[in-house]
Amino acid sequence: MFKNILLATDGSKHATRAAAMAASIATRFDATLTIVSVSSLSLTVDDIRGMPLFRRLSKPVKDEISRLTEVLNSVVTVGETMYDSIPAPSSALIALADANIDGAEGIAKRARVKKIRRAALIGNAADKILDQAKRSKAGLIVMGTRGLTDLGGMILGSVSHRIIHLATCACLTVK
Repeated sequence: MFKNILLATDGSKHATRAAAMAASIATRFDATLTIVSVSSLSLTVDDIRGMPLFRRLSKPVKDEISRLTEVLNSVVTVGETMYDSIPAPSSALIALADANIDGAEGIAKRARVKKIRRAALIGNAADKILDQAKRSKAGLIVMGTRGLTDLGGMILGSVSHRIIHLATCACLTVK
Protein backbone atom coordinates (compact mmCIF):
# COMPACT_ATOMS: atom_id res chain seq x y z
CA MET A 1 0.00 0.00 0.00
CA PHE A 2 2.71 2.54 0.96
CA LYS A 3 6.01 2.50 -0.95
CA ASN A 4 7.37 5.74 0.47
CA ILE A 5 6.66 7.15 3.91
CA LEU A 6 7.87 10.50 5.13
CA LEU A 7 8.40 10.98 8.86
CA ALA A 8 8.66 14.59 10.04
CA THR A 9 10.45 14.93 13.37
CA ASP A 10 11.55 17.70 15.69
CA GLY A 11 12.66 15.47 18.54
CA SER A 12 9.56 16.14 20.66
CA LYS A 13 7.65 13.43 22.56
CA HIS A 14 4.90 13.41 19.94
CA ALA A 15 7.50 13.14 17.17
CA THR A 16 9.15 10.20 18.95
CA ARG A 17 5.82 8.38 19.10
CA ALA A 18 5.26 9.26 15.44
CA ALA A 19 8.68 7.74 14.63
CA ALA A 20 7.64 4.45 16.23
CA MET A 21 4.38 4.45 14.27
CA ALA A 22 6.08 5.34 10.97
CA ALA A 23 8.71 2.64 11.53
CA SER A 24 6.03 0.05 12.21
CA ILE A 25 4.15 0.97 9.04
CA ALA A 26 7.34 1.07 6.95
CA THR A 27 8.34 -2.38 8.20
CA ARG A 28 4.90 -3.81 7.51
CA PHE A 29 4.81 -2.49 3.93
CA ASP A 30 8.56 -2.80 3.24
CA ALA A 31 8.47 0.91 2.44
CA THR A 32 11.26 3.44 2.20
CA LEU A 33 11.19 5.73 5.24
CA THR A 34 12.41 9.27 4.65
CA ILE A 35 13.10 11.03 7.95
CA VAL A 36 12.94 14.82 7.74
CA SER A 37 13.80 17.43 10.33
CA VAL A 38 13.65 21.16 9.64
CA SER A 39 15.41 23.84 11.66
CA SER A 40 13.89 27.30 11.60
CA LEU A 41 15.88 30.28 10.36
CA SER A 42 14.43 32.21 13.30
CA LEU A 43 16.53 30.28 15.83
CA THR A 44 19.17 32.33 17.58
CA VAL A 45 22.48 31.41 19.14
CA ASP A 46 20.86 31.72 22.59
CA ASP A 47 18.01 29.40 21.53
CA ILE A 48 20.46 26.71 20.49
CA ARG A 49 22.61 27.04 23.61
CA GLY A 50 19.47 26.45 25.69
CA MET A 51 18.42 23.28 23.90
CA PRO A 52 19.06 19.83 25.41
CA LEU A 53 20.49 18.75 22.04
CA PHE A 54 23.26 21.35 22.38
CA ARG A 55 25.37 18.80 24.27
CA ARG A 56 25.31 16.46 21.28
CA LEU A 57 26.57 18.98 18.73
CA SER A 58 30.08 18.59 17.37
CA LYS A 59 32.96 20.60 18.84
CA PRO A 60 33.37 22.81 15.72
CA VAL A 61 29.67 23.74 15.84
CA LYS A 62 29.85 24.46 19.58
CA ASP A 63 32.98 26.56 19.03
CA GLU A 64 31.24 28.60 16.34
CA ILE A 65 28.29 29.21 18.66
CA SER A 66 30.66 30.22 21.46
CA ARG A 67 32.39 32.74 19.19
CA LEU A 68 29.02 34.20 18.21
CA THR A 69 27.98 34.33 21.87
CA GLU A 70 31.13 36.31 22.68
CA VAL A 71 30.19 38.80 19.96
CA LEU A 72 26.67 39.06 21.37
CA ASN A 73 27.98 39.55 24.90
CA SER A 74 30.09 42.47 23.71
CA VAL A 75 26.81 44.13 22.60
CA VAL A 76 26.37 44.18 18.89
CA THR A 77 25.41 47.58 17.51
CA VAL A 78 24.91 48.40 13.84
CA GLY A 79 24.21 52.04 13.13
CA GLU A 80 21.78 53.04 15.86
CA THR A 81 20.21 49.60 16.17
CA MET A 82 21.28 47.38 19.06
CA TYR A 83 20.87 43.64 18.57
CA ASP A 84 20.16 41.40 21.53
CA SER A 85 20.37 38.17 19.59
CA ILE A 86 22.38 36.68 16.76
CA PRO A 87 20.87 34.25 14.25
CA ALA A 88 22.13 30.71 14.63
CA PRO A 89 24.71 29.67 12.03
CA SER A 90 23.53 27.25 9.34
CA SER A 91 26.04 24.66 10.59
CA ALA A 92 24.23 24.59 13.94
CA LEU A 93 20.80 24.45 12.30
CA ILE A 94 21.79 21.45 10.17
CA ALA A 95 23.44 19.78 13.18
CA LEU A 96 20.22 20.18 15.20
CA ALA A 97 18.13 18.69 12.40
CA ASP A 98 20.63 15.82 12.07
CA ALA A 99 20.44 15.14 15.81
CA ASN A 100 16.63 14.93 15.60
CA ILE A 101 16.94 12.53 12.67
CA ASP A 102 19.45 10.37 14.59
CA GLY A 103 16.87 9.64 17.28
CA ALA A 104 14.14 8.73 14.79
CA GLU A 105 16.57 6.69 12.72
CA GLY A 106 17.50 4.65 15.78
CA ILE A 107 13.81 3.85 16.32
CA ALA A 108 13.45 2.86 12.65
CA LYS A 109 16.51 0.60 12.75
CA ARG A 110 15.28 -1.15 15.89
CA ALA A 111 11.98 -1.76 14.07
CA ARG A 112 14.00 -3.28 11.22
CA VAL A 113 13.14 -0.71 8.57
CA LYS A 114 15.29 -1.71 5.59
CA LYS A 115 15.36 1.50 3.55
CA ILE A 116 15.95 4.78 5.39
CA ARG A 117 16.70 8.17 3.90
CA ARG A 118 17.56 11.37 5.76
CA ALA A 119 16.84 15.03 5.02
CA ALA A 120 18.15 17.73 7.39
CA LEU A 121 16.72 21.02 6.16
CA ILE A 122 16.56 24.71 7.08
CA GLY A 123 13.56 26.97 6.58
CA ASN A 124 9.81 26.96 7.08
CA ALA A 125 9.00 23.51 8.46
CA ALA A 126 5.66 22.96 6.74
CA ASP A 127 6.91 24.16 3.36
CA LYS A 128 10.09 22.07 3.52
CA ILE A 129 8.23 18.93 4.67
CA LEU A 130 5.63 19.28 1.90
CA ASP A 131 8.37 19.83 -0.68
CA GLN A 132 10.30 16.79 0.55
CA ALA A 133 7.10 14.69 0.48
CA LYS A 134 6.66 15.56 -3.21
CA ARG A 135 10.30 14.87 -4.04
CA SER A 136 10.26 11.49 -2.29
CA LYS A 137 6.84 10.61 -3.76
CA ALA A 138 5.51 9.94 -0.27
CA GLY A 139 2.22 8.12 -0.02
CA LEU A 140 2.02 8.92 3.68
CA ILE A 141 3.33 11.68 5.93
CA VAL A 142 3.62 10.77 9.62
CA MET A 143 4.20 13.46 12.25
CA GLY A 144 3.43 14.39 15.83
CA THR A 145 0.33 16.43 16.56
CA ARG A 146 2.39 19.03 18.41
CA GLY A 147 6.07 19.66 18.45
CA LEU A 148 8.54 21.94 20.12
CA THR A 149 6.97 25.11 18.74
CA ASP A 150 5.60 27.89 20.89
CA LEU A 151 2.05 29.16 21.55
CA GLY A 152 1.11 29.13 17.87
CA GLY A 153 0.45 25.40 17.91
CA MET A 154 -1.33 24.77 21.19
CA ILE A 155 -4.37 22.89 19.88
CA LEU A 156 -2.93 21.12 16.84
CA GLY A 157 0.61 22.05 15.98
CA SER A 158 0.65 24.78 13.36
CA VAL A 159 3.09 22.76 11.24
CA SER A 160 1.02 19.58 11.34
CA HIS A 161 -2.17 21.57 10.78
CA ARG A 162 -0.76 23.20 7.66
CA ILE A 163 0.61 19.94 6.30
CA ILE A 164 -2.72 18.15 6.78
CA HIS A 165 -4.47 20.84 4.76
CA LEU A 166 -1.91 21.15 1.96
CA ALA A 167 -0.50 17.64 1.50
CA THR A 168 -1.40 15.71 -1.63
CA CYS A 169 -1.00 12.36 0.15
CA ALA A 170 -2.35 10.70 3.28
CA CYS A 171 -1.31 12.18 6.64
CA LEU A 172 -1.15 10.53 10.03
CA THR A 173 -0.71 12.60 13.17
CA VAL A 174 0.36 10.90 16.37
CA LYS A 175 -0.34 12.22 19.84
